Amino acid sequence: MLTHDYTLICEHARLEMGGKWTIIGLTHGIGTPQIPFPLPMLTFFQVLQADGAGHSKFNVKLSELTTGNMLAQAQGETHYQGAGPVYLPIALPNLQFRAFGVYTWALEIEGQDDPILTEFSVVHVPLRTRIPPMPPQQRRPN
Repeated sequence: MLTHDYTLICEHARLEMGGKWTIIGLTHGIGTPQIPFPLPMLTFFQVLQADGAGHSKFNVKLSELTTGNMLAQAQGETHYQGAGPVYLPIALPNLQFRAFGVYTWALEIEGQDDPILTEFSVVHVPLRTRIPPMPPQQRRPN
């Protein structure tokens, strides 16, 4: 049986040679000046706890909360050697967000009653340009 510890939303998650995970672009939401908004990569880094050795099949879905429009879905299987943490990074390439609003990431593990849900928002952030300060006026000698 697997239980959910936490989910990180990031651009990339990479397992290093020393066994440590590197998380790149950690976020709690997405800000963009316009819709549609292409996102080259979005990764959901799930950390679960196993109560013993085994394997689990799973389905994942990314959808817009208010409309139910699905952006991505996948299925897979994970194997674990014994009790302890199970790291499940799921990377979704080339997403296209077509609306501002709340999105839901759902992880359904076969044999478990309730899906694990993670919500995040795509919000409008105005594009701002920074105007550099003007250099101070130089005086001419009299």
